[in-house]
Amino acid sequence: MERPTAIKFNYPAFIPPGMLRDLQSCPKGKVQREDSIEYMGFTLKSPVPLCVGKEYELQCGSHHILLYYLEDKAAYAAHLKQQRENLVKSTEDKKAQKAAEFWSRYVIPFKFSIQIKEVLSGLGLNSMGNGTNRRTVYHVFVMEAFNSGGFVREKGSSEGLVRKEGSFLCSSVKSKTGGNWSGSLGNEYASPKDTVITCKACLRLMERFKKSPQKID
Repeated sequence: MERPTAIKFNYPAFIPPGMLRDLQSCPKGKVQREDSIEYMGFTLKSPVPLCVGKEYELQCGSHHILLYYLEDKAAYAAHLKQQRENLVKSTEDKKAQKAAEFWSRYVIPFKFSIQIKEVLSGLGLNSMGNGTNRRTVYHVFVMEAFNSGGFVREKGSSEGLVRKEGSFLCSSVKSKTGGNWSGSLGNEYASPKDTVITCKACLRLMERFKKSPQKID
């Protein structure tokens, strides 16, 4: 859908005080005649036949007074809104598909969530305000203590991979790697439905949870 085209009216030979200021407020009206409109006591001749009964809006142009039909503007605004919604949906669908393909390769043997480490630089006045910056990555957050042989760790056991409840797969929460970390977690709404793990250390450890490729006879 193309952007609405304005109907251009010549300015009066003498532009009265206040006309340009009034045009900046986009005054509204309804077409009464096919050949012209009345505005501030002036009869402005139209270069094309007007649609009698249609509501319009006037705007201040560089060399002309511009007339737009309100229904054309509304239709174009609705078109742009639909385009934005379609783009958002397409982006979300691609993100969900990517996440589904990612998680289909793994079987995680413990309860987990996806978290970020909120950074101080992402909480400042001139930041996104959500605790993230361009280096933020998604981690596997362990919600159930486990080791490679089970979910209960024997005291002193060092067999396989061991993680306590409330730690990252890549490190303990107390391991405050990076001086910029605020010490808090974030992004509580992230889920495997639309999020992939981007922490390289977590990804390396997740290799042991990858599904075995099926053999084809």
